[in-house]
Amino acid sequence: PEVPPGQDDQFTALMKQPIEEVRSMLAEIDLPSKGLQKALVVRLLRSLTGLPPCKADEKMMLKWAQDQARQQEEQRRQQLLEETREAMRKKDLEEQQRKQQQQQQQQQQQ
Repeated sequence: PEVPPGQDDQFTALMKQPIEEVRSMLAEIDLPSKGLQKALVVRLLRSLTGLPPCKADEKMMLKWAQDQARQQEEQRRQQLLEETREAMRKKDLEEQQRKQQQQQQQQQQQ
């Protein structure tokens, strides 16, 4: 993996951290946390310094980004579906109430 220039001290310090700590840091900035510690540290440092993923991460990052986009789209679909169902329930309830009011009015007129 390609350590960003000037990040050797940070790389060394992060390599001494427990891998779960590094994974947690990646999760905080919404990056994938799979791989060996060295790759995770490089991924973290490259992101924090504004560099693109290293060559070894390019395909994985593209797939990860596509998966994230699919998950977000599915969440949007589910939310829209739930909103539609809620609107239909509300409309049905309003229709039932309207019919009940009509029936009550008809009974009062008789």
